[in-house]
Amino acid sequence: MMDSYIEKFHILETFRSNDAQNILIGSMKDNPNNMVIINILRDNKYIWSNAKESIAKSLKNLLHIEEIDNGLVVVTRFRDGESLDTYLEKRQKMSIDKKLNLLSTYLNHIVAYDSLDYYLQNILIDESEIIVEENKIDFNELMIIDEEFTGVRDFVRIAEKVGKIAKKIFLHDIQDESKKIHIPYQLLHFIEQLENPSHGYKNLNEIRRAFQNLYIYDWYMNDTKSMNGGDILLRQYRNPSKPKNGSRYIKIATGILLIAAAYYGYLHLLSNDKIIADRYREPTAYFEKIQMKNEWEFINKSIAEGEENHIVQSTWEVYKDNKIVAKYDTRDLNIDFLEPYKYKIVLKVQDENQKWSKPYFEEIEVINPTKESQEDAIKLRTATEEKLENLKMFYDENQVMKDQSRVRSGTYAIKFTKSSDDKKIKIKDLQLDKHPSLSMWVMSDHKEPVRIQVTGYYNGKRSFKKHIDHESSAPNVWELVSLHEMMGRMDEVEIVLLNDQATVWMDDIEISTYK
Repeated sequence: MMDSYIEKFHILETFRSNDAQNILIGSMKDNPNNMVIINILRDNKYIWSNAKESIAKSLKNLLHIEEIDNGLVVVTRFRDGESLDTYLEKRQKMSIDKKLNLLSTYLNHIVAYDSLDYYLQNILIDESEIIVEENKIDFNELMIIDEEFTGVRDFVRIAEKVGKIAKKIFLHDIQDESKKIHIPYQLLHFIEQLENPSHGYKNLNEIRRAFQNLYIYDWYMNDTKSMNGGDILLRQYRNPSKPKNGSRYIKIATGILLIAAAYYGYLHLLSNDKIIADRYREPTAYFEKIQMKNEWEFINKSIAEGEENHIVQSTWEVYKDNKIVAKYDTRDLNIDFLEPYKYKIVLKVQDENQKWSKPYFEEIEVINPTKESQEDAIKLRTATEEKLENLKMFYDENQVMKDQSRVRSGTYAIKFTKSSDDKKIKIKDLQLDKHPSLSMWVMSDHKEPVRIQVTGYYNGKRSFKKHIDHESSAPNVWELVSLHEMMGRMDEVEIVLLNDQATVWMDDIEISTYK
């Protein structure tokens, strides 16, 4: 079976190839105008599989990531724009507020790399990664391995590189040292401190927080130059050891301005947070396919962009002759095709920010299916039939409900809301031999532990009561929960959700026996 990145992207040319990696330039098959960088990181030198999860969480331009036999494949968007040097060269005498914005955008982006090893951080924060398009900083996130790749073993080198970029942004147009007076003293000190090994910063987020504290104050002080006494206040701030006449009044005025600056900064940060939130990119729909005789399995591998973001809804469409012949709202899809033909399978996904992906599709050709009958020969038989319908299930529909938007398989899941008082379901008329076992798939919108009580009955009398304590690895992720310990004989089971801190879904409940 081909690697899935081969199925998803066209390979146009090789950018670089060596023992450590193979970097390819490509394009999306469903949109050839969108260029991508395909980075094949070889495992013979570095253990990339250990970095897969942190890379997937950290790269904002990530389109696709997968493990292959000899390493890891990372596919990112290709961003086109000016280099930072070119951008700054064209903009001599840039205003202080624009410089502050530029550095703020840079720091807001690189904090996402804190979870990576230092040698990866050193690559991704580098000036060579930065591009500027329409006066906005962006990153190409191209991991190029060189001889010094593993030479970065502490945060000192990382902070030094951040300091050099900050210095370039603020001092690129200042040739005369005396003109540094126009840069707030504390800001200059902050930049110099980054290049000093004794700076004390432990991660990128600490650097950003330190800058934001300066950013709020100095931005406001810079804006007050046009006010009476503004220049005096700014000079006083730069030279705190040289008191001026009327220092009492200056201190009072400074206190008032600090309060105003704090409020202004608070509003500014709220605005920045909204901008950052608005910049969450749409999710990327993608699936892999497996053929088993007539049956095809389509495994959802879609990616949600941004931290703490997940895919919450998946929509599949099956096309024949450009017409929809079937539609499903399940995470994965299994279909038994009963008619030879070319079909197009289309997937779209939605994330927690209610953003829909662009459709991802692949065409498959069914050649010689087994026809059960002439009548069925032109139909699709889906293997995503609702398994819950096979159980004789009872519940209060005012407290527990069917949910067609958050299914694991089939057409619906059982949803227990936070406000429900009687969160339980009963399954009756079970035909079981010895040693019953129970399993179900559970999803919660919180990470708080979920406590489930399972009570078995036989001939109307309670035969056992058990508890399952399940803690989700992440919100909105389906996970298997099982009860295999000894349970008494039963012909009826009651499943009760005991916690009220989260909305919980259950699907694919299976009650069987083991020997």
